[in-house]
Amino acid sequence: MSYGVIKIEDGEVKIIKPDGLPHVFIELIRRDRGSERDADGRKKYHFLKVYRYIYEIADDDSTVNKECLEGEEAFAQAKQIAGLEDSWTPDELVTQAIAQWKKDNSNPAKRLRNELLATFDLFPDTIRNIRKVLKKNIKSDNIEVASATLDYMRQVNNVAKDYTKLVQELAEAIVNLEVDKDEIQGRGGQKISPSMNPDTSI
Repeated sequence: MSYGVIKIEDGEVKIIKPDGLPHVFIELIRRDRGSERDADGRKKYHFLKVYRYIYEIADDDSTVNKECLEGEEAFAQAKQIAGLEDSWTPDELVTQAIAQWKKDNSNPAKRLRNELLATFDLFPDTIRNIRKVLKKNIKSDNIEVASATLDYMRQVNNVAKDYTKLVQELAEAIVNLEVDKDEIQGRGGQKISPSMNPDTSI
């Protein structure tokens, strides 16, 4: 989603001010009086970067929000994607714009989709942590450690058996939230399709 403030004309990025554009965004456009490669501010290069930052922080479809990043991690990732300087920090006007964007475009279904995807991404980390414990304990002669190791191995086995079923159920839940299934993918580009059959995907 965007407010439609950007258009491409004759190969050049241009700023437009559509009817209904919140005042805070107009102020952000006006105050860009120049930056690198835009001496007089007519091309609004800095505004475009700030606008992308706002999108990354505020929009449910952004990379930052699809990865469910928060706090400093979200700030750093959004700033990097937007191409802003390392020293740049959001001021009160940018904060207001973020709040306005969230107010105008809040989508509970998409937020839930993002949380489901982030939860799905935890599975590999969970198995990796269990593997590390197994590797550490496998040579122990202590009966209690050996017993705990067997419990860990049973957990891994159970996850392995249930994994593709969980993938299918997750994908179906997301589709039921009316999210385009062609856009559903986990971090790293792993696609999650509701057609995955738990009986044939092992």
